[in-house]
Amino acid sequence: MYSVADALKRTVGLYHADTATAICNLALLLHQMGNHEEASRLYEQCIDIRKRAVAPECLEVAKALHGLAFVLEARELHGQAVGVGALALRMATKFAGPNDPVTLDMKRCWG
Repeated sequence: MYSVADALKRTVGLYHADTATAICNLALLLHQMGNHEEASRLYEQCIDIRKRAVAPECLEVAKALHGLAFVLEARELHGQAVGVGALALRMATKFAGPNDPVTLDMKRCWG
């Protein structure tokens, strides 16, 4: 399951946007399968990579934070989920605008 992410780490490096995307996709899959603790860990890793590879604040970081917020909610960590979701919404609004579909989706969840 980890082979694509591991291969990207070896070929383009850990702190590369493509590696972050593969890890984020894997986190989403694990969340859908009910493995919320591992999904949280991978979302956090993805966020760290995107902050280093892209920018500390950007739409890609906001999307990963949004995913992490859903996993935290699934783990019944409601307070943390709302805080992370609100951060994702602020970031998406700043970088994509208030009427962007990504922002509007986050607003429905955390706004």
